[in-house]
Amino acid sequence: MVSYSTTNSTNTVNAGYPVVGNLPQIPLKHSWLKFREFIQEYGPIVRLSIMGQDHVIIGQEAIANDLLRERGNIYSDRPYLPAADLLTDGKQMLLRPYGDAWRRARKFIHQVTMASTAAHNEPEQWLEG
Repeated sequence: MVSYSTTNSTNTVNAGYPVVGNLPQIPLKHSWLKFREFIQEYGPIVRLSIMGQDHVIIGQEAIANDLLRERGNIYSDRPYLPAADLLTDGKQMLLRPYGDAWRRARKFIHQVTMASTAAHNEPEQWLEG
């Protein structure tokens, strides 16, 4: 685990504008230069709000490795999409959050699509075609 200290007690860039947040502060080209400025001003971990979603900029490789490689499964997930949940009744695997239900669905799909099973289903596929 990596410990760090920030140069500023708060590492959140100012709130920005309603709805768009900090988006106007980020240039279309060479945005990494602006991110570098944020890191120099606010510290190695900076939070931005863009279009209502929080985004984190990590300015040190050691912190990025710790958060994303060592503990990435804690932070990794798909965004919640209410419309997708309504349309699929939570049964669409591509839109499910990671967890037990997702693992069961992935295991099932793997079992029915692996090469040996696909060869077994070929006659039915010809009938459908």
